[in-house]
Amino acid sequence: VNGGRYCTDVLFLLLLTAAWVAMTGVGLASTGIIKSDIINKGDPNRLINGMDYHGNLCGVTNYITPDGVDTINLPKAYPMPSGFFVCVDSCPAESS
Repeated sequence: VNGGRYCTDVLFLLLLTAAWVAMTGVGLASTGIIKSDIINKGDPNRLINGMDYHGNLCGVTNYITPDGVDTINLPKAYPMPSGFFVCVDSCPAESS
């Protein structure tokens, strides 16, 4: 029963620790805490705000639409049938 068995947990623990340290370094570099020339500092607004088809962040970017409306006043992104998103004030109500 005990023949040929050995502990593999030490190797796994070393690999897990190396992966944890590497991902922590990437996370700190992407938030700008660690300065890096390879990884640029990210913008958390891109995670929580929608983006229209011009690349403007809805509710964040100061862009005047062709209709004369500023996208900073349009906090929601609404998908069009074409697959593009547009910034809107509120989501449209469901029609019956």
